[in-house]
Amino acid sequence: MNETPALCVRWWRRRLIRFSECGIFRHGFARIRCQGCREEYLLAFSCKTRYFCPSCQVKQVSAFVERVTCKILYRRLGANYH
Repeated sequence: MNETPALCVRWWRRRLIRFSECGIFRHGFARIRCQGCREEYLLAFSCKTRYFCPSCQVKQVSAFVERVTCKILYRRLGANYH
């Protein structure tokens, strides 16, 4: 018996639900506090559904670029380059 279609439907259903809750405070948030000035703000949780949610995709691409920059570019240019 082939379960691939059922697994695919469940996978997409989970992504759609997470996408519909992305960035909405009632679905969860974190309280962020600056250690220096003690200022606080709330940050709503994201869905982290890459390739589906435009906002989360941009975050993932930015994180990837930062990793590549730190691991490859800085190593090639030397540790003292900033």
